[in-house]
Formats: sequence, structure tokens, C-alpha cells
Amino acid sequence: MSPIEQYRQGQYAAVWDELSLVDLSDPYHRAQAEEVATDFALRVKSNVVMIVDRLLLEGYEFGKYPNGAAIPGYVGPLVSSTDVAHRLSVLERSYGSVPFILRALWTVVGSIDLCGRHAAVPVLADPLVVLGIEAAESELRVNPPDEWDEPPAVPISPDVLHKADQSGGPFYRVRTGGLAFDARVQYQPEELLLGEYVRRSLQSGGFLGNGLGSLKDRLTRDLQPL
Repeated sequence: MSPIEQYRQGQYAAVWDELSLVDLSDPYHRAQAEEVATDFALRVKSNVVMIVDRLLLEGYEFGKYPNGAAIPGYVGPLVSSTDVAHRLSVLERSYGSVPFILRALWTVVGSIDLCGRHAAVPVLADPLVVLGIEAAESELRVNPPDEWDEPPAVPISPDVLHKADQSGGPFYRVRTGGLAFDARVQYQPEELLLGEYVRRSLQSGGFLGNGLGSLKDRLTRDLQPL
């Protein structure tokens, strides 16, 4: 059974394990990894669209901190990116290879930012954020490679405290530079793989911290399995 067939049958853990071990420089394995990553990203996008629509029906206010202040620079819960293939080729000259899962999310989805407020959502609910390729490009302009003192890693999300407009730690990041199917989210408390970080967040209605009570059931009804 191929990895994509296994994935579509719900064997995502086995697929992640397999694709994390194979030689992705081999065209056959690379094609398999791209197929699974793209299917994952398509399901993520579908689920985010449903969750966003449901949050709006619940009266959720996107783009606001739990204290009611507007989030600076907020552009929306789901924003597509253009010409990603070319931009990735430019970006990878400095950052090195971007993991397949992140490449697919940038290409298929763009950016995800579920930050906002609602009476039923705890302050530290940790809404899902996956910054688009624009964040990596912006950082590269401000912090060129010759000034790096650590291995390259692209910004993915503010930490849970920053999302609540509290003093927090560094942004969550995903390391680049090696040919990898997926990579761990640095500075995220559990250092989950990016795919698992997204999966768990969406399984909880878009909030990794959960604590949503009955709202979680309404948000997660009939979502596609990841």
C-alpha cells in the first residue's frame, strides 16, 4: 500500500514515520512525500474554512486580543499566497530546504491566524497560527544570513502568551536546511512536529490549549481527518 493510500485510511502516524526515514532526494520517495503533504494541506484548508465559518456564527471576533485590543497587522484568519513556487526557490537559497509539510501549507493554504476573542474561549486557548511565506521573507530582509548565529529556522507562530497580548517567549519556529518531510516546532512547549501541531489544533476546534467546552463539539463536527 502506498503512503497516500495509508494516509487516506487514517494511518497518519505510520505514514509520517515512513516518510521521515526514506531518502527524499530519490524522485520516487520525493513524489510520495509531496503527494501526502499536498493532501494533508488540502484537508487542513478545508477544515480551517469550516472552523472559521463556525466561529463567525458563534460571534468570535477575529483580529482582537482577549482584552479587546486590535492585533497590529492582522490580515485575516485564512490568507492565500501567490507565486509560492518561485518565492520558495529564492528563499531556500538562504534558508536551505523547507520541510515538505511547511512547503505544502504555504502553497495550498497560505497563512492561518485564528487569533481573536470570544467569551467561551479561554485567554490562553492558543489559537492556531501558521505564518505564511511572507513572514520568512520579511525576516530574511531584516536579518540576513551573514548575521545568523544559529541554524536557520523560519517563524511559524507567536507563542501562546503573545497571542493573548501578554509578555511571552520567542516565536515558534521550524528548522530548515535538511531535506525533511516534517520538522519539530521549536519553542512550542511539546516541540510537536508541525503536522501534529496543526492536527491537534484543528481536532480541538482550532485551539491547541482547548478548554472550549461544548463549543469544541460545534466547531469540530464533520471535519476531515488529518
